[in-house]
Amino acid sequence: MIPVSKDVTRLDSHGMLDAAMALPEQIEVSLDIRVEVDGEGIRNVVIAGMGGSAIGGDIVKACCADVAIVPIEPVRGFTLPAYVDEGTLLIAVSYSGNTLETLAMLEQGIRAGARCVGITHGGRMADLLHSRGLPCLIVPDAPAPRAATGYLTVPTFNVLESAGIASFRSELERAADGLRKVVPRYAPDADDGNLPLEVATLLAARVPYVYAPRPYLPAARRFMTQLNEVSKVLGHWGEVPEIAHNEIVGWDIGTRGDEHVILMEGDMSHGTDVFNAFFKEVLARRRVGYTVIGDEPLSGRMGIFHHIMVGDIASNYLAFMRNLDPFTIAAIDELKARYPEG
Repeated sequence: MIPVSKDVTRLDSHGMLDAAMALPEQIEVSLDIRVEVDGEGIRNVVIAGMGGSAIGGDIVKACCADVAIVPIEPVRGFTLPAYVDEGTLLIAVSYSGNTLETLAMLEQGIRAGARCVGITHGGRMADLLHSRGLPCLIVPDAPAPRAATGYLTVPTFNVLESAGIASFRSELERAADGLRKVVPRYAPDADDGNLPLEVATLLAARVPYVYAPRPYLPAARRFMTQLNEVSKVLGHWGEVPEIAHNEIVGWDIGTRGDEHVILMEGDMSHGTDVFNAFFKEVLARRRVGYTVIGDEPLSGRMGIFHHIMVGDIASNYLAFMRNLDPFTIAAIDELKARYPEG
């Protein structure tokens, strides 16, 4: 494996690696970021957000798939679905509180009569909600929205619990305890069992392809966006077994030799065993390497948090290997400067 410990202090200007390692603490602290929500008459839940502030909605939807009593839909963009009305619980999530798209959706939700709750660190979202007398959960400091996953995700679970839609408190407590046990193995100077460092080393000269079944699919998307923003590389993410109906043909014929596949698996990977075995055969005969990220030490729905943490840490290590600061996002900063309000 490529050593990275000597590069952390020099390159990590804002403590992005520390934030990735602190996911267990973020989960634990956020269990007490709560608000009372009247769940009477709620027919659907919409979770509005963008970028690093949006992934929590995906995680919540995945975890609630077989337990929530109403539909839950994460939404990205400037507009809400037409069905949003007084029977909608709208959870708007923006770490900065100034995300234009999320503010536009929040304002639309208020006009539609939705029950609105904000999750933010401050900014215009907090001002808007406070001025309307609407609930707003303020989360702690983090280097960037993408480094605040626990802070932004767990309060969303808390809102659902308060509304009587789903409860995960005990599972989240166990998840924090389980993740805390593996953090020392994933530190920069740890060699034995350092899965994120192994993954980063394998991706150092390869194009990453990340796949997961639906219960873990947000972690695949999250890993790819972290590779984009933190490691500054391009790649692809997709869903198993959907790729058995399309992409598998490309893998059998169209590989270039510079790919590496990450497969996210766990005890929620129902029905994918046959495809996964076949996919690994195809990759082997095309001489494409692959790495499996499992859900241990967690299990069930909460296994997604292990996938998230491994991907977050690995993306930081890959940035160090590329001699890059994981915090900088020059192209995004340039784009934001072109908006009328930044």
